[in-house]
Amino acid sequence: MSEIITVFKSRTQTLLFAKALRAKKIPYRIVNTPARAGVGCGISVSVSHFYENPLRETLRQGVYPSFVGFFRS
Repeated sequence: MSEIITVFKSRTQTLLFAKALRAKKIPYRIVNTPARAGVGCGISVSVSHFYENPLRETLRQGVYPSFVGFFRS
């Protein structure tokens, strides 16, 4: 199954984003940031590609200045 990994530079914002996903009942996992990302705080949020649109909408609705980008696994 394809996953979308959302990377932030801040652990606090990573966890705030996870909390926003939980509030919308979007299933997620906290994972280690992939080494190939070369940036980040060490943890990221992983979501099934089936939830890509709600994932992006949640990101747009919040304030996450430390957002780096998405990686697919």
